Amino acid sequence: MPISDSRSGINVLHTSKIADLLTSIVAVFENRFYVVCSFSGKESWKYWRRYWLAGHYIATFFIVLSLLAVVPDQKSARQRLSEKLPCYAYEEGLLVFAEDPLLTLTLCVVYAFLMIGQPFLFVGFLISYTFRQLKKRTMSQKTLTLQRKYLLALGI
Repeated sequence: MPISDSRSGINVLHTSKIADLLTSIVAVFENRFYVVCSFSGKESWKYWRRYWLAGHYIATFFIVLSLLAVVPDQKSARQRLSEKLPCYAYEEGLLVFAEDPLLTLTLCVVYAFLMIGQPFLFVGFLISYTFRQLKKRTMSQKTLTLQRKYLLALGI
């Protein structure tokens, strides 16, 4: 692994933890969707959701690993970066993920789109299910209030 100093290693660890945090947020929204909503494939989803969640953590691991594969030697990369961008002084704690940012940017954008899109999808399902329950008059006002507070709390 080309990361040689401990401060850069800590930066990579923080990146990995942020990715795991995004996956955990998706898991929280999926769990709420699973508990609250009733849908035709709920029994099969009960079986597949563990694999789905494990797949998210595995994909997160491989995305972070692939980002680490393109990390250049830090000392020379910092020097080249300071030549290209003089406003960034040579700083020891600065982690240069890649000298060509196309792969890094592509992976981050795809990952962010998936990890941000899924909670919105689950929230959409929850809101749709809530409105259907209200239309059928099978949800009480107290349940609606609790559901609204829960979604607001998750949104914050």
